[in-house]
Amino acid sequence: MLTSGYQFREERSKALSSENLLRYRARKSLETHNTKNKKSIRIMASTNYSAIDGRKFGYYIPDSYDASKPTPVLYMFHGLGGNSGTTSSGSAERNYYGWQDTAEKNGFIVIFPEAQGYFKAWSLASGGRSSDLGYVEDLLMWVDENYNISKSQVFATGHSWGAYFSYYVAVHLSDKVAAFGAHSGGHLDSWLGGTPSAPIISEGSSVLNGIILHAKNDEIVPYASSQTLYDNLLINGHNVYQDGAGNDGIIEVDGWGPQNHRWRLGNNQEQWDFFISVAPSQYADA
Repeated sequence: MLTSGYQFREERSKALSSENLLRYRARKSLETHNTKNKKSIRIMASTNYSAIDGRKFGYYIPDSYDASKPTPVLYMFHGLGGNSGTTSSGSAERNYYGWQDTAEKNGFIVIFPEAQGYFKAWSLASGGRSSDLGYVEDLLMWVDENYNISKSQVFATGHSWGAYFSYYVAVHLSDKVAAFGAHSGGHLDSWLGGTPSAPIISEGSSVLNGIILHAKNDEIVPYASSQTLYDNLLINGHNVYQDGAGNDGIIEVDGWGPQNHRWRLGNNQEQWDFFISVAPSQYADA
């Protein structure tokens, strides 16, 4: 029987529709497969940069950041001559300081400030007169304006000269910084300034929460500097992390690199666990 032109076109249309349906299903199946594969490929966020009054700083926002939930914040202060960069001497150097990876694992924001001047040294002017304190406060205002942060969970840590400044910030901004870490720093008296004496709790000062790390064979900043800070904090009633090893609570890191003064990123999680233990989230059920 001969098929009319109309019937032929109708049958051909049905055939094409069936073929297109099969192609559509096959394409969707492939897209679904690719989507599942993409979910298993973790693309890490990058460190971003901005400036306040001409002063550069870096910041890192973890992939898990949720604008509906208050997020903890950590300052990471670089050492003498350092910067906020992602390469050598930079506090945001991922393979050396590694705070981005710790932030990803624990869900917090990292701020990488940068010191000024020829020596790139944080000011430790006596009596809290450091010009860098205002910068630190400005950074906190900036991150608070741009992100949903947990103001009761703002912490500071640093390496070498940055460790001195981390403690300095904790003393003079105790109403804003809940705890501090000091890696290869401690107590300092210098022509460039010095660390403040540990406040006496009976004089109405806030209790400081600190975690101290140092290599015993450090040839640049002697271990005794951290021992002095540790002892002074305890004597004056402050809360210092106790690692349960040795004669004190100082974390004795394995010295490495030039003159055994390098950072040990393997202790980042230990620092973070201490920070969170002394300032638990007020929004746990939020």
